[in-house]
Amino acid sequence: MSSVATSPTSSTPPQHAGSWEEQPRPDDAFQRQRLRDHHRLTRFDAGVTKHHCARTSDDPRNYPFIQINAADWKNFVVVDVDHADAYERILYPGIPRPDWIITNPANGHAQAGWVLDTVFTGEKSAPGPALFYRAVATALTNAVGGDHHFTCHIVRNPFADAPTGPVEFSSRTTPWRLGELKAHLTGWTDPALAALGYDDDQPAMWNPYPPQRVRHERTLTAGSPTAGRNCHVFYRTRSALWRLADRGQDIQSASYEIAHRLNDDLGSPLGPREVDGIAASAIRQVKKGNGRPATTDGPTNPWLARLGAAGGRARTAPKITAAQQNLAAARRIREHASRRRAQQAWRLRRAGEVVAAIAEALKVSTRTVKRYLAAARIQHRLKTLAWVARGGDTHQASGVSAPPLAWVKRLPRPLLRALLTLQDLAQAPPGSPTRVE
Repeated sequence: MSSVATSPTSSTPPQHAGSWEEQPRPDDAFQRQRLRDHHRLTRFDAGVTKHHCARTSDDPRNYPFIQINAADWKNFVVVDVDHADAYERILYPGIPRPDWIITNPANGHAQAGWVLDTVFTGEKSAPGPALFYRAVATALTNAVGGDHHFTCHIVRNPFADAPTGPVEFSSRTTPWRLGELKAHLTGWTDPALAALGYDDDQPAMWNPYPPQRVRHERTLTAGSPTAGRNCHVFYRTRSALWRLADRGQDIQSASYEIAHRLNDDLGSPLGPREVDGIAASAIRQVKKGNGRPATTDGPTNPWLARLGAAGGRARTAPKITAAQQNLAAARRIREHASRRRAQQAWRLRRAGEVVAAIAEALKVSTRTVKRYLAAARIQHRLKTLAWVARGGDTHQASGVSAPPLAWVKRLPRPLLRALLTLQDLAQAPPGSPTRVE
């Protein structure tokens, strides 16, 4: 994901004061441009319907349905409300005012979205932000009675030139922080109930836990906490079709039966037409040769057997042994190189070099240099303790000019206990099995 170079909008953000009801509403053109600038995806999935999307780098305003978030960056939270009174649910005062609401004119269903300060949830991210994002998204979905199976990948495009329904923007011009959304959900109280003294009956808007049925279905039935119903039915159907194709059986008629059977096992099944489309897509993928399983739990797969005989994915005993030996050799090489760098770092530090200069000389980070130096100090102290335990001179061993008692007092407690243990072993009677010679 990277920033998209977009032409600056001609309008300037208005200066707001007070609540959003009292603020002048910015024009829709400004809000669409603001959302588009915050989108910041150069390649994304988009299409004219949510079932016919493809990867593109075209102008995102040309597509009614669009991928709203990147794989490892979360710029938006979007909820999908499949109720006829979705608009009233979203505008309930206990819900933070969404940045946009798109209503489906056919049935009254709606999608609402909040613009966020970008949250990094990639592979090397800290777990806290990703978990906080999921908790806030789940709490918003619970508060409006939204669809927990909605994956927030393909949504109705709020900044499209031809959106799928009426779009209503809020007057907010700055992104939300996750803490702000949580604070609104946890701190809001119904003034009517408060005036009547019914504080115990206040609605609990903050609920970051999905229903038990959804948690069970996503972790046990769908096989992944991030897999939606469509992906679950599609991948399972395609895997089953590959098993039939390897045995030479007809997949055309079996695909629809398998897809509908998998859909019936879901807690909230998909529509029949949508399942038929998934089954047809699975047939096309198998005929193109895509998605063939790399392993099998059933009888021997002829295709995998031929691949193994040719030296491909076969897992024979000699190959497993060779792989283990290669991993062990690579680990020894890495450990040796790490020890050599640690020794160089310690020598440079003793020569008076600063941490930044050592990191630049060794081509490592300053954090790694600090780790090397901390380990070297521990090794140096252990060698000093062993020397003292054998009767050596403390001044000579430590290189300090302070009296021995002052030096011992500055030792950490674990090292002091180790020193006392070594001294006891050194003072054991001659011939004792515990004496240190």
